[in-house]
Amino acid sequence: MVPNCSFEVYNYTTESQKDRDIMNEQLQEKGYYNLSANSTQQGKILYWQITANNIDWLLSGVVITCSLGDHCIELTGQNTNDAGQVVKSGMGSITYTLTTLPKRRYVVRFDLAGNFKCGTPAHLRVSTASDKYKDFTFDTAGKSINNMGWVRTSWEFKPGQSNYTNLTFSSLDEGTCGPIIDNVVVVDVGP
Repeated sequence: MVPNCSFEVYNYTTESQKDRDIMNEQLQEKGYYNLSANSTQQGKILYWQITANNIDWLLSGVVITCSLGDHCIELTGQNTNDAGQVVKSGMGSITYTLTTLPKRRYVVRFDLAGNFKCGTPAHLRVSTASDKYKDFTFDTAGKSINNMGWVRTSWEFKPGQSNYTNLTFSSLDEGTCGPIIDNVVVVDVGP
């Protein structure tokens, strides 16, 4: 089971008070805090690793409404400069290392939505380290902050021969809008 189901926990242990204040200010003003795959950003969302480009840690009620709790993740993250211009965005990925047993089946369940501001569908890939994956598409047409259209989604997978499996959520969208995930749960469903 994934213990951090709703992305509520942020690891403050490596942050200075100034960095915490900046993060909280950005969350309150912009509705998101950008995290990147560089080494200084790793471990910020407990149990998860950012494995490609940037992601946005979103605060519910500012620019989107999360499905569970106060925070969720947009996988096409964006960095902005002091003038508010996007200077870097991209297809981000976030990974959780699961303890698994070979020859067992697992189901990952999660809530899926998309950033509706661009008016384009959001594309997501869910994969495991054993090179298995499934792609999902979310139609953002007609969606808004008050009508995110969250869809409960699932995918069954079998791990490899290792006792650990990397479960990865990846955006397949370039630009500034992409898939948003929340409420991730993994369960063992038997042999």
